[in-house]
Amino acid sequence: MDVKEQDYAYSRGFLEEWLKSSPTQVTENLNILFEGLELYRDGYNDLLKKYNELTALSATYLSLIQQQKAIIDQQLIESQREFHQREDETNVGRTE
Repeated sequence: MDVKEQDYAYSRGFLEEWLKSSPTQVTENLNILFEGLELYRDGYNDLLKKYNELTALSATYLSLIQQQKAIIDQQLIESQREFHQREDETNVGRTE
């Protein structure tokens, strides 16, 4: 049990003990409140896990895209080099 869970359990125990002599409605409302908090925390933890998985997947895709961009850039440079060499050869003897 991590620190947050211990704090949560301690706080719940403290409130239950403190309100032990309270009317039944108060303890019922307290239990409903704690159940709602647990559902919220469980849902939040699930969403956080999915978010982390999607972030990792996005990073993987970004890396792939960067690799593909580098390959495409290199191919473009290689394909254009031939045209630039021809242009340079035709302009070598020309004086303007």
